[in-house]
Amino acid sequence: MRSIMTSLPAGVLVLIVCSALSVPPVDGAPRLKPRDSFVVSRDRLAQQEPAFASFDGDIYAGHVPTPQRGGGDGELYFMMFDATQKTFDDALLIWLNGGPGCSSLAGGLFFEMGPVTVPLRPAGYMGSEKLAPLGPNEHAWTRASAVMYLEQPAGVGFSTGTAPESEDDVASDFYGFLQNFYDIFGDEFRSKRLYIVGESYAGMYVPSMAHKIYLSNNKKNADESRHVNLAGIGIGNGWMDSKVQGKAVIDYALWHGMIDPTTRDALHDQFQVCLQGGTPKPSPPFHKFNTPDECGMMGAVLSAAGADALSDGEWSGGPNTYDVTTWDNYPVLLGRNGTVDNFFNNPEIRKEIHAPINDWKWEQCIPGAGRRRLIE
Repeated sequence: MRSIMTSLPAGVLVLIVCSALSVPPVDGAPRLKPRDSFVVSRDRLAQQEPAFASFDGDIYAGHVPTPQRGGGDGELYFMMFDATQKTFDDALLIWLNGGPGCSSLAGGLFFEMGPVTVPLRPAGYMGSEKLAPLGPNEHAWTRASAVMYLEQPAGVGFSTGTAPESEDDVASDFYGFLQNFYDIFGDEFRSKRLYIVGESYAGMYVPSMAHKIYLSNNKKNADESRHVNLAGIGIGNGWMDSKVQGKAVIDYALWHGMIDPTTRDALHDQFQVCLQGGTPKPSPPFHKFNTPDECGMMGAVLSAAGADALSDGEWSGGPNTYDVTTWDNYPVLLGRNGTVDNFFNNPEIRKEIHAPINDWKWEQCIPGAGRRRLIE
């Protein structure tokens, strides 16, 4: 991830790369479950998935309510791993995947920097197995600080509630979750430096959440007991501007030899037609939740470059979306009935991580989720 330093209000760094009793309600908020109820037994979890025997830190998981628009409460689900080496014991990092509508438990936890992951192969590795085993990750971020993987917005993974209509809604739901989380876990976590980090569509989530926190911290007569110690944000490979990034995808593909000039020109023509049918510009600083995507340009480029050329319906190979100089079949790991899907739909594992034990089907992404095209 490239590091880009920019400025925000003083004190904020931006990096673009146990009681057995329930917690008393605050200001009419719902009664919260006690911290003990979120503890995950490593031993019992390791009985179901042996890879977790390699992690010797504390694990917490479960639902935390958040007040929603029009009354009532949604519930956002999280898994949190405490630091094992405690290099930065005074920090909490919250990780967000994008979509919009994709779970941070799939990409972030089991496929990127979690303490337990599928085999992390170099880009271009063609032997990824659908049922690849989970194992310890020597590069886990949890070696340095506590990391929370949050399923949001409402409707993603095990999280429930009213679907957002804008990033303003997303930020408000997150802020409500965060305050309730602090009320449950106490000053130990409220005092930690908070970093909100993500990738892809989190390029929309992260700034909106930070903006909400900043406004709440600095509003007139703000309650100091509700202050959020936001120390920094991070965005890697973020999705931020459909008009700029959509067009850039086409030229990038040409420069890297993925498409020829004739295809490039045809895709630019298609992109302009798409833009002319665009939706009205929302009021700043927010935009529609399903912000228009790159008009399908990424998919068109990958298809023209040979994506799914080796597909047999179950296994597929093509240019790696995140490193187009390579060719691999990594997406199969995140598909239905793959390693991650099977883990979160195992009723015994769900019991240990305080997830719903019913017919609820956990899915990596909300069906049909993704950035809506400017025109259909």
